[in-house]
Amino acid sequence: MFRTNIFWKNEFFDIVTAVIVLGSAFTIALTADFRVAVNSYYTLYYLVPIGFLGAITAFLMHELAHRQVAIRYGGAAHFKLWPLGLLLALMTSPFGMIFAAPGAVMIYAIDDPNKIGLVALSGPATNLVLGVLFMISSTFLTGYAQGITLYVGEINVIMCLFNMIPFPPLDGYKVLKWDLRPYLVMVSLAVLTELYVVRGLI
Repeated sequence: MFRTNIFWKNEFFDIVTAVIVLGSAFTIALTADFRVAVNSYYTLYYLVPIGFLGAITAFLMHELAHRQVAIRYGGAAHFKLWPLGLLLALMTSPFGMIFAAPGAVMIYAIDDPNKIGLVALSGPATNLVLGVLFMISSTFLTGYAQGITLYVGEINVIMCLFNMIPFPPLDGYKVLKWDLRPYLVMVSLAVLTELYVVRGLI
């Protein structure tokens, strides 16, 4: 019998390490993007919350969604840290963009194409829902809080779009291989959300 919600050996450590490193990398990338000093108050009160909320929601909750859906369908799943991915995230962050692949959920014992497709879809779907919720929340806030929630929302939508690129090993490849219809719906909703809420082009 496979484990349910219990963490595998070293899994919790891998998750915490990935979040800390990726949150730091996001923050460093934001300082480059916003052209502010790392030790400024602006970084402390604005960019650090964005960086770590982005890591927790756009990355961690994405991966946990894969994990929980896979377990729900009777499979085995656990998060595995990728040390080289951590290093690449830190090395690319000073340039204002990140190679964000600190690890992934390893999934076993699921052979049904429908279940594989739904497990793959669960991560980007989580990002899209979180992105919309953060963006809606930003309309009720002002100042730093508004900027933080709006930016974290955009990070989630961008993460959704990135993961829906139809090339392996990204989720979009598995979803498209499973069924074109949910693939098109997910991509369309994410694009419309990005354009309407963030870019204001519609």
